Amino acid sequence: MSQTWLFQCNPDRFDIDGFLASQPAETNWLVRQHPKQIAPGDQVFIWRAIGSGSRQVSGIVAEAEVLTHTAELPEIPLSGHTGTIQTKRMSLNPA
Repeated sequence: MSQTWLFQCNPDRFDIDGFLASQPAETNWLVRQHPKQIAPGDQVFIWRAIGSGSRQVSGIVAEAEVLTHTAELPEIPLSGHTGTIQTKRMSLNPA
C-alpha cells in the first residue's frame, strides 16, 4: 500500500527554487525520518520552509514519486552534511 509523505526543504540551506527551475526529472533526497517505511511508489510533496524569509513563500513547491528503497551513500556532501546518509531517488513534478 503506497503512502504519502511531506519532505521539508529549508531555503537557507538549499536553493529549492533554483533547483526546480533547472527542471530535474529525478533527484536524490536526504531522508532523516522513517527511511524504512518510505517505499517505491509512495507519493511525496516537497514543502519549502520559511527559513529566514517571509512566511508567504513557504508551502508545497513540488510533487514527487519515490523510485527506490533507501540507499546509504558514504562521504557525499549534501546540504552541509558529510558521512553516510540515507537517500531516496524520486521523480519530480514542480507545483
